[in-house]
Formats: sequence, C-alpha cells, structure tokens
Amino acid sequence: MKYRKKPVVIEAITFDELVEYGKRHGANIVNNMPWSFQYNGHPITHENDKCYLIPTLEGTMKMLPDDMLIVGVKGEIYPCKKDIFEATYEKVEQPRHRREERIKMDINKLRSLISSYTHRLIGCDADKGHVDALVRDIVGLAATPAPVASVCKECIVRCCPNNPAPARDEKEG
Repeated sequence: MKYRKKPVVIEAITFDELVEYGKRHGANIVNNMPWSFQYNGHPITHENDKCYLIPTLEGTMKMLPDDMLIVGVKGEIYPCKKDIFEATYEKVEQPRHRREERIKMDINKLRSLISSYTHRLIGCDADKGHVDALVRDIVGLAATPAPVASVCKECIVRCCPNNPAPARDEKEG
C-alpha cells in the first residue's frame, strides 16, 4: 500500500539560525557559540562548533551545519538533512492579510503591556496618546522617536498629580 504525507505546515530553521537563536536567548557563550539553551521548550546542547545535540522522540540526534531543525506538529523537534528537507517541504508564504493581522495583534499586546507596566510603575494609567507614541516608537512607525524619559515624566505629572514625581527643574517649566 502507498501513502502520501498529509499537507501540514511546519516550522524549520537552519544551523546558523539556531546558533543566532541561542545567542539572542541567553545561552552561555563559549568561543562565540551558544553552549546550551532551550529551543521550543527542548534543551539544545553544544557538542562542538559544527554539531548540536538535539533531543528527539527517538533519542538524541546530531544537528550539523547542513541540516534543518524541524518543529513537528506536536511541538517535537528533530534535525533533517537539507536534501531530504528540500525534497519533502516547500516554503509557505503567509498571506499578506494574515501577516497584517498578526502585526496588529502584536501591537495591541504591546500597547496593553505598556499600559499595564506604567500602571504598576506609577500607580495610574498613562495617557493613551503617550502609550500610542511609545508603541509607534518601539515598532518604528514614528519618524523621530519621542524621548521616553520625558514622556514618562509628563505622564506622571499629568496623570498622578498626587503621586511623588521626579523633581522638576523650574527651568523646564
């Protein structure tokens, strides 16, 4: 009997992308290589500069520079030789409207985090205009970033007149 793989979308990264991921996510760096770190909830261990040890459902496997690291449908990870990967998978482009929806969701999460953080930090809600300005600065939508410190001081003074604000210099106004 013959079988065909079901059409599923997976995530995969190259060896170099795994190295960069480890560097960005707090791995102990030895000779400019991440030594051990977590990827998708799994411990990745450096064997040498050309090999990482990957825990899979079948046991520990080696990932080499010409391999791809695949995240399976249940979150499991496993290395795959690049030629087999290219024969089995093709790149899936996310539709433009889906990317835009994802960006909007991420911006809304960021706006919520900033509001929550300022509330905990200064004991009140920051001015919505200032939160929006900070979000625009962070995601790179503003031509000239507003100085965060001055926005925060202004929010403290405007939103919480009874909250102990940093001393204001009379010359600042």
